[in-house]
Amino acid sequence: MSVTTVTATSPPATSGSFAQADRSGLQASNLSQEMGGRTLLAGISLTFQRGEMIAIIGGSGAGKTTLLESLAGVRRPHRGTVALDGVDVTDPAARLRIGCVPQDDIIHLDLPLRRTVAHAARLRLPATTTRPDIDAAVDRVLDELDLADRGDVRVRELSGGQRKRASIAVELLTRPQVLLLDEPTSGLDPATAVEVMGVLRTVASHGTTVIVTTHAPADIRACDRVVLLARGGRLAFDGSPRDALAWFDVDHLDDLHTAVAVHDPQEVAERFATADGSPRMPASEFAVPRGRSGAAGMAGPGRQLMTLTRRGAELMVRTRLTSVILVGSPTLVIAMLTTLFRPDIFTGRGDATGAIQLVYWIAFAGFFFGLTYGLLQIVTEAPVVRRERFWGLSMTA
Repeated sequence: MSVTTVTATSPPATSGSFAQADRSGLQASNLSQEMGGRTLLAGISLTFQRGEMIAIIGGSGAGKTTLLESLAGVRRPHRGTVALDGVDVTDPAARLRIGCVPQDDIIHLDLPLRRTVAHAARLRLPATTTRPDIDAAVDRVLDELDLADRGDVRVRELSGGQRKRASIAVELLTRPQVLLLDEPTSGLDPATAVEVMGVLRTVASHGTTVIVTTHAPADIRACDRVVLLARGGRLAFDGSPRDALAWFDVDHLDDLHTAVAVHDPQEVAERFATADGSPRMPASEFAVPRGRSGAAGMAGPGRQLMTLTRRGAELMVRTRLTSVILVGSPTLVIAMLTTLFRPDIFTGRGDATGAIQLVYWIAFAGFFFGLTYGLLQIVTEAPVVRRERFWGLSMTA
């Protein structure tokens, strides 16, 4: 493998280059992120057009997930801007058109697949959406992702690839313009990984911009573009996978990381930035309005509250661990009280000290029971609530 000719080839301008940029698509301009005095992203400028499928790659700590979260609006830029069709991605009007699938599943594993997607639809679809329209939206996404025959199966019992498709289905309910996925094939066998990437290719073919972070060469080959980050969040390359091989003079996609690692990251980034044909756009040409663009509203707090209540009740009934805690904790407390106290303390004929002890232990039992169930809810619900709050779940609900 040779890495000495890193400047021998100039990358051709891609369909998402700033040379052709307008206000359409997802655009990042001079995007920078810092944390604790450390640079996570260093002045990234990119444009992603509708229907493109892009792989973001780079070594550990290069800023792949940080870039993905910035594009999704989860992280506010320290400097620079990110916009969707000219509207800042942190604005709710743009956020409603962005789907984001983290590496870990954020759907309830103990509910049947169809019920899981239906609850998400009631939370996310506009308040004016009728029950038949909600059912139609659920049927549509399950059919598009080849999950229609698995609707009655608990999510926990689905295969790894099916669970990943289930997470994608939740995001596709609102027909997002951009779908972002953090290592969607991580932990999957090669055949299942190919299946998931095939699904994403189909999604892209319908006009959705699909952006994935990945380490797998097979995932990169399935994409139209590859964005390569060097250490420190520097842009080292943006172009087709074939052009990336020529640019770094390597024969295999899994050699790209090594080709970048053996050079100074700032030097690699500067060589790409100054090459002929490299995407460029002055920051002054990219003003981002922050006003709302009139996107359709979501379900109101009332319907969201009703949906959360129904979903919580279903989870309470269907989750075995919850059932064990709900039944086992009171049983344990009763056994503890009958063991600790004399029989006459419950008849009212005991002394005052015994009564005080009884009240104390009953209060402790209530605290113990509430804490046990509360911790379970916090641990299991936190990732789901975090994502739903970002999407627009009412704090009141």
